[in-house]
Amino acid sequence: MSRTQSEEMAHMRRRLFRTLEHPERCIVAIDCRKVSIEQIKEIANRFFSDEVYRERHNLVLAVPTDDEFSQSPAFDCVQAIKQTAFENNHDGKVSWLLIHQRDSEMNALERLIEQQGGQWFGG
Repeated sequence: MSRTQSEEMAHMRRRLFRTLEHPERCIVAIDCRKVSIEQIKEIANRFFSDEVYRERHNLVLAVPTDDEFSQSPAFDCVQAIKQTAFENNHDGKVSWLLIHQRDSEMNALERLIEQQGGQWFGG
């Protein structure tokens, strides 16, 4: 792994550390641009309905910041998930990770999840 990749992973780890109550838990991450709305809802429903699963995992929503995505139905779905997390006091277990530099940030997130043994839903 190159130094740049290591630095990108460390940066991603710091970003998640700031948004999650228990950043050491396994990450279940969703690429919200590539994964279908139905699958996003299915993954989120499992996370919210299964207390044991939720106590062992964090849900990370990788959200693109471009205008096209912000105008899409997927954006509304992701907002609803974040609202549900807040209303049910799970907001420290769900991260809304804004993706500004798609290639480098998504690669770093995917590598971090692989290293940690988490789950990656990338379409």
